[in-house]
Amino acid sequence: MKRLLLLLFLILGIVYCVESNFLLLSSQRMELHLPDPYSEQVFWSHFSSDYLRFCPAVFFCRDKVKEKIEREIPVDLSIKFRSFRDIQVSAQPLDVWIVLVQKGTRWYMSRDGRIWDGDSVASKYIYGNNVDIDVPVWNLKDSLPIPIDGAGEPGRVIFQSALPLSSLKNWVEEIRKNNWGAPIKKVELGRKAGSYSFTIEVKWEKRFISIYLDEDTERWPVISQALPKVMKDLPSGNEIVEIDATYGNKIVVKTL
Repeated sequence: MKRLLLLLFLILGIVYCVESNFLLLSSQRMELHLPDPYSEQVFWSHFSSDYLRFCPAVFFCRDKVKEKIEREIPVDLSIKFRSFRDIQVSAQPLDVWIVLVQKGTRWYMSRDGRIWDGDSVASKYIYGNNVDIDVPVWNLKDSLPIPIDGAGEPGRVIFQSALPLSSLKNWVEEIRKNNWGAPIKKVELGRKAGSYSFTIEVKWEKRFISIYLDEDTERWPVISQALPKVMKDLPSGNEIVEIDATYGNKIVVKTL
């Protein structure tokens, strides 16, 4: 037994000496493709330089590193081995799918439901002060809870949306494709009687019109088809109009 242990220690010693002299398990090359200096700073705060000294550590730790970094910057991170000692790190910024505004905070959301403060340092570095002009911007009523899960978690910047993602995608698409009688000026999401509700504001001729909807999108095409006649029949002299389409099969019009 002693001879076996001595032989084992001898072999390990030889392996250690060879590796120390020739660095056989060290990274030979590492390519880093990150969108900005701040992202690089976050990356190196979680990726130990010791990993480069011992490549197998990268293989076992990369998922954990990816998870940590994607909680701090709005990117999809990839850590790949092009060969055993050749590592490639790249990050693709998340596409902003919708902007949700609540109490002065602009929440940017990607299509997969990740959401973050558009004024955070990480977001400013990647997106600057503005996002694509075609991205819809909705307002959230102050009475709604903050639209993120995990608020208050130390160091976390990127969250998951607290809003129902599949429903949100459906609402966005239905509002986009239906004709609301005039160009949309504002969309506001709230809750009424335990369900989500919507206010769509349009300007038609010289009138400011608020259209109230419930979350039943199957009714929206019928409502939108009725709006041109409703607007045409509005009495003259009223600049502010409310069209309430939350009463089942009827539409209630109020002029102010």
